[in-house]
Amino acid sequence: MNKHILWVIALAFLVSCQDKTVQQPDVNTSSESATKAPVASVATEKPAAADKAAADKAAAEKAAAEKAAAEKVAADKVAAAEKVAADKVAADKAADKAADKAAAEKAAAEKAAAEKAAAEKAAADKAAAEKAAAEKAAADKAAADKAAANKKVVAPLVQGKQPIKSEPNPAPVDNMQLKPAAAMSLEKANMLTKKCKACHATDKDKVGPAFKKVQAAYGSADALAAVWESGFAVESRKVAASDAKWKKKAKTMTGQYKKLIKKQVEKGKFTYKELAEAVFAK
Repeated sequence: MNKHILWVIALAFLVSCQDKTVQQPDVNTSSESATKAPVASVATEKPAAADKAAADKAAAEKAAAEKAAAEKVAADKVAAAEKVAADKVAADKAADKAADKAAAEKAAAEKAAAEKAAAEKAAADKAAAEKAAAEKAAADKAAADKAAANKKVVAPLVQGKQPIKSEPNPAPVDNMQLKPAAAMSLEKANMLTKKCKACHATDKDKVGPAFKKVQAAYGSADALAAVWESGFAVESRKVAASDAKWKKKAKTMTGQYKKLIKKQVEKGKFTYKELAEAVFAK
């Protein structure tokens, strides 16, 4: 019974409390609203802040990634430019080295060619000198042999005696047989010296000395012929030896000698002695 009474009292108390709650709806509602509003606001703000933080973090990471990518692109460009520059420097060095090598090879080739040319010229000059010396020696020998063969020394006749000759056991010579050789005709002399007249005259100098001056210098046709036969060396020329004017023209005179005298003698047009006699017949 006591338990029953206690349940009744408790129920009455609960009803009483419920009545009080119904009578003060505004206070409880306002209090509940005041209590619930901050909780809802806090609950709403927390997700927004988290989203913003996440978004900021993502933006920062994106910015960092973009910056890193930009820096990498810039670094790659710099590296590429440096490589291009290095390649160009290397190419320039290689080109310079190749140019230096080519120049050195060209210089070496030119030097070798010059040395070869000089050696060939020296050999040719030596051969020409030896040939000229051999020809001169042969000409001198031929001239000497011819002079020895043609030489006949005849002493003046002495009354009652035979002339003395250089030949052994000379045969008796009649005084009437010792006649001087006939002088060359002027017509023949003019014919033989026809080509000489371009440079020489009888009494006056032209390109070459006058025939009279040549006659005075050599004294005889034999002496002039001997100089021609021996090669017409400058030191053997009587006119050039006595007059510096003609010594300066030695080269021209040599060319004319080879062309108009020596070559014609070799062709058999005339002999040195015949031409010399023609000069002295002028």
